[in-house]
Amino acid sequence: LETIFKGVLPFTITVALLMLLLLAFPQIALFLPRLMG
Repeated sequence: LETIFKGVLPFTITVALLMLLLLAFPQIALFLPRLMG
């Protein structure tokens, strides 16, 4: 279980940082839909 946790940790941190980034700057999430029209 510890090995799995160590393997997944970088991805979990990356996802958490992306979520914080989207919460801080919602316009990032709306950028592509706005481009599409």
